[in-house]
Amino acid sequence: MSTKVLDLEITQPIPDLWELEAYHDLQILVRHQQRPLGWVYLTHRHAVGLAAEPVQQAISEQLSREIAQATIEHQLLGHLKSANEVAPPISVIICVGHSSTQLQSCLNALLQIDYPNFEVIVVDNLSSSEKTAEWVNRLPIRYVYEENPGLGCARNRGVAEARYDIVAFIDDDMVVDRFWLRAIAQAFADPEVMAVTGLAAPAQLTTDAQYLYEFFYGGMVQKLQPQKIRKDFLAINRLSHWQPVPEKDLLRMGESVGATNVAFRRSVFSKIGGFSPVLGINAVSHASNELELLHRLVTQGHTLAYDPAMVVWHTTPPLMSTLWQTLYHKNCSLGAFLLTCVISGRVSWLSLGRFWVRTWLISQLGRRLLRPGKLPRSLVLFEFLGMVMSPWVYIMGHFQARKVAGLNLNLPEVESASTQEVTS
Repeated sequence: MSTKVLDLEITQPIPDLWELEAYHDLQILVRHQQRPLGWVYLTHRHAVGLAAEPVQQAISEQLSREIAQATIEHQLLGHLKSANEVAPPISVIICVGHSSTQLQSCLNALLQIDYPNFEVIVVDNLSSSEKTAEWVNRLPIRYVYEENPGLGCARNRGVAEARYDIVAFIDDDMVVDRFWLRAIAQAFADPEVMAVTGLAAPAQLTTDAQYLYEFFYGGMVQKLQPQKIRKDFLAINRLSHWQPVPEKDLLRMGESVGATNVAFRRSVFSKIGGFSPVLGINAVSHASNELELLHRLVTQGHTLAYDPAMVVWHTTPPLMSTLWQTLYHKNCSLGAFLLTCVISGRVSWLSLGRFWVRTWLISQLGRRLLRPGKLPRSLVLFEFLGMVMSPWVYIMGHFQARKVAGLNLNLPEVESASTQEVTS
């Protein structure tokens, strides 16, 4: 089964679709004035093309309520949004820690973006290819080399190099939407917002591995409703004042924000510290690097926004032989994030233990192992292995960070070191 992923703006005429003979289904992200309304699904069955009429009919049937609501909101509030539209300068930071085969596509999309004033900074963190600097320097892009290994160090260096008050991060294997920076600017028009994340949508769904990851393992964030996350979003157990966050809320951050597509006010780093070098020191745990910083931001009283209009496109690993590695890393990262929250005092050990047994082990892994459905049980075992290995990954991250940068093993001092890097 192969699905063609498309992106359509309904305020423009719907075109006839061609070159579809290799696909069985269509999955269309439908937008109104650049804001996502929802996903529309059509069965296609390998025809060469598809006329505009059935596409328009499917959109009307599947998203009728969303279209009506968006139309009314635009008629009532559209002129106010246009009058209040701002375009502050933004620094875009891309960290490259290996020889990326998709960096060129990422940069090409950034250079075609619809925005008046922004800079792009590529932070080379010990990439294996000497051609990275040579190729980037041919473009109107700043190149910076960071010798300290780890995603946290690379991102902190990017913030230190940024010229502008808003800094946005994008992974080198993602492609940004043309209106990505406009969505970021609109989110930061609210002075309360200190950070914003957005929608990470699949660029393709052509293999079984991509289907399993996106539809059965959650994939990237697919929520299409804007949201603000404050400290009270992370519920406090009133019966146990020493338990800052109960286990039922430990994953709410991860379920509600897309940490791979994120922007910050630069000033917030001097208040909460920078990215943790510990979680970004190796590829196994670096997926938790952004999530830990966002959790720290919210628990220290700042506001995080989620705006689905901030769209990026990602490519899920296409092979089953690499999907197990993705799931293993995902669970290692989650465990490392949770341990960081516990050691920093943001989550209690009791809360972590209950979450580990009831939510993670029984509700998630146990359910999938006993009733796998279309999921291979071997993949669930790799998830479990990632969970079990996460404490070791966390400890090794501390030792690696200490060896490289002379950091202490307690998290507050790690965060302090990150802050010095950012504000230097």
